[in-house]
Amino acid sequence: MKYIIVLIAVSITVVAGCKSDDDMTPDIRELFEECLVYADGEFRDLPLDQEPVYIHGGSDSLYVHLLSEINYPAEARENSIQGLTFTSFEISETGILENIRDTGSEHEILGNATIEALSMYDGQVAFIPAILDGENVRVQKTIRVKYELE
Repeated sequence: MKYIIVLIAVSITVVAGCKSDDDMTPDIRELFEECLVYADGEFRDLPLDQEPVYIHGGSDSLYVHLLSEINYPAEARENSIQGLTFTSFEISETGILENIRDTGSEHEILGNATIEALSMYDGQVAFIPAILDGENVRVQKTIRVKYELE
């Protein structure tokens, strides 16, 4: 059985071929991310001077690295479980990735797979921080990943 994992993003599309069952690396078709700024005690949708930048090659490289870490869980494949995951994480004022959490996935097993892939960055400086009004700011990013069987 073939499977596809899709990260959905605004204005970035990466197309790759399907992987065989023996290859546990998922396929990214589209990428989506939302970035909210921590201001006045809450995360808000504010225009940034600069989005956070993944230090190992920019946003596209983040998704390539994430792609290599996400595995379609065997139990989910065996039980034909598909669906969307919504995973949020924060990037501190110093670029540290923190507070990875599921924020509304359709199936817990798929949400956990996405969290596990992002966890390799947890507590590490992985980004050049976001900038608002000339100051580094904490942001919350949400990525949506679509797990799909073919």
